[in-house]
Amino acid sequence: MVNPWEKVGKALDWRIAGIFCLFMLGGCDSKPERFAATGDVSLDGKPLDQAVISFVPMGGKGRRTGAEIKQGKFEIAAEDGLIPGEYRVEIEPYIAPQFGGHPPVASKVAKTPPSKAPVIPSSYNKQSSLRVQAIAEPNSFSFSLSTTAEK
Repeated sequence: MVNPWEKVGKALDWRIAGIFCLFMLGGCDSKPERFAATGDVSLDGKPLDQAVISFVPMGGKGRRTGAEIKQGKFEIAAEDGLIPGEYRVEIEPYIAPQFGGHPPVASKVAKTPPSKAPVIPSSYNKQSSLRVQAIAEPNSFSFSLSTTAEK
C-alpha cells in the first residue's frame, strides 16, 4: 500500500530545496553600488589635457578606476565608478601605447606622443597625497595642480 503522506513529504522537500537555492543565489550576486564621478583638473591655472586620473581605494576596499582627462575634464560612468569611501588620487601624463605608454584605467586609446604630454610633478603621481571621499551619489571633484608642488 502506498503511503499518501510520502508524496506530500517529497513535494515539500523539493520546495524547501528550491527556496534554499534561490536564497543562496540571491545573496551571492550582490555587488557594491557604484557612483559616477566627474570633475575638472587644472595645472598652473590652465585646464589639464592629455592626462589620466586614477582613483585608488584606501584600505583595500573596491577596485582602482579612472579616466582620461581631456581639456581639463574627466568623467567616469557609474558602471566603472566609485563605491563610497576614501581614495588616493593619482594624476599622470597620458602617453599612448604606440609611444611606449600604457592605456588609462577606464578610457579609450588616445594618440599622444611623449613630447606633447604635460609635465606633471611626481607628487601627483604614484606618491600622490591627494585624497577624496566618495559618497553614495554622483561625485564631482576639482583639482588645482601646480608645477611648483615639489619645490
